[in-house]
Amino acid sequence: MILIEQAHEYRCEWVSNSERCHYAGTISHSTLGSGPWYCHDHFRCNDALTGAAIVMRSAREYPTHEWTVATVRTREYPASDPMLPAMPPAQVRAILADLREMLQRAEVNGGPGTGMRNVTPRDVELDEERAAIQAKGMPVV
Repeated sequence: MILIEQAHEYRCEWVSNSERCHYAGTISHSTLGSGPWYCHDHFRCNDALTGAAIVMRSAREYPTHEWTVATVRTREYPASDPMLPAMPPAQVRAILADLREMLQRAEVNGGPGTGMRNVTPRDVELDEERAAIQAKGMPVV
């Protein structure tokens, strides 16, 4: 067996409007390690508008897009999950109530597998980014 050793930037290879995604490129369709490498969000992305929203979010969350091991080790991460914003308990309860209501509506409309999908806070944020891109009339390439 031949193992292909190819160094990559450890950065997602999705490009939208001449800007490359800042997230770490950790997933590839290749079984030999040859890439292309995408972040979790872009690996499952199937449209340009959502891809552009993910790129915008990645630039906001990680202004420096260095993903080498040495750089990642120097970063300081909060004690909680860095992807989840710190929220007061009342706000968390309100979000959970909204999610329960959405699940109840999904059950009334036929339940899972009928076009409804699991909605996460990141999905809601992406929807807001998509709306902002459309409102600005930005071309998505």
